[in-house]
Amino acid sequence: LALYLLSGLAASATVMWFSTSYTLTLGASGAIFGLMGGLLVIAVKVGGDVRGVLTWIAVNFAFTFLFVRLISWQGHVGGFVGGLLLGAVIVYAPRASRARWQLAGILGVAVVVAVATLARIAVLAP
Repeated sequence: LALYLLSGLAASATVMWFSTSYTLTLGASGAIFGLMGGLLVIAVKVGGDVRGVLTWIAVNFAFTFLFVRLISWQGHVGGFVGGLLLGAVIVYAPRASRARWQLAGILGVAVVVAVATLARIAVLAP
């Protein structure tokens, strides 16, 4: 749940920073791309065959950039990067005190996303 929600917020923050001012976007696709990033991290961690996951990600990014006038590439990239970070925090947390490390990492990503959002709001404010 944290991966999904924070990936969506990371996508929104990325849209705020890398799109034109006051651009409107709609949807949860950034959060979905975050799940893709998290799944990729898990597949790598367990030594799984990542070809299927990478193909799925590549096809989705291809559609994103083919229809760049209709799809928020910023949201997709931001969500994916957020998912990679959160997936790494969750999967690579040390075995000793794993829950504590995961909580600290998730909160750390949340703080970075919040600071990035507030910083952009400060820049956009009249």
